[in-house]
Amino acid sequence: MMRYDRHMLLSRLALSTLLVLLGACPAGRGRAGDEASGTADACAASWCRDAPAPPPGFDAAGGWLSDGNDSDAARGDTPGGGVVDGGARADADGAASVATDAGTGAVGSTELVALDQAFKGNLGGAVGADALCAAQAAAANRAGTYRAFLSAAGRNARDLVDAQRAPLPVVDSKGAQLFASWSAVFSTTQWPAGATIYTFSGAKVDQTTGDWQDGNLWHGSRPDGQLLSGSTCNDWTSDRLLVRGMAGEVDKRELLRQERRGCHRRHAVICVRVR
Repeated sequence: MMRYDRHMLLSRLALSTLLVLLGACPAGRGRAGDEASGTADACAASWCRDAPAPPPGFDAAGGWLSDGNDSDAARGDTPGGGVVDGGARADADGAASVATDAGTGAVGSTELVALDQAFKGNLGGAVGADALCAAQAAAANRAGTYRAFLSAAGRNARDLVDAQRAPLPVVDSKGAQLFASWSAVFSTTQWPAGATIYTFSGAKVDQTTGDWQDGNLWHGSRPDGQLLSGSTCNDWTSDRLLVRGMAGEVDKRELLRQERRGCHRRHAVICVRVR
């Protein structure tokens, strides 16, 4: 038994000597003093201490522990090499920006933005207005699908956003909240004073800038967002004085204000990012 214990002791001393020469510690142990200066050479058992726990999400070797969602986004990496932190993304040039689902609105939002020019009531129909929204969105390098916030025959403005996106906040093109959700558009009289409607080029829509009259916007709807017959400039195909269209007013922060206007007048056309 004593011979066996002696052999065991010699074996352990030989192992400790080898570890000292190699400057290493047994698995799961680290050299005392490594974290301070890295100068500790010895690694006898009494000199080693438990290695620090790895950061959350990493193994002892510094590798990412996959949880079944092992992607750049899951690790916080971005394609440009930055790291997501609290909703901000550090781009390759170091600039921080807010991650969005599309366009320039806030994360997970429905955006309202105006065409760059004011228009009379003849928009080539609601389809023509949709085409204008799509063209200016593309020219402004905005992702997503934009449609005109207009009611017409067979079309209600309130139905432009589907049920999946309806709970998302509605924001202006700078990310300020206009309405808490899509349904709130049709139950809230005014949006907050800190937000407004901007054009695709960034101009503010009001009666003192641009060529829109009185800061008004065409919509052709009742306050609940459904079609108001006889108030759509003949389904957005007429710019005649005696034909009428229903308009809201940006200056008063009332998207669905009920103002019947002659279709010869020039008003803003609002586009909605629907997906």
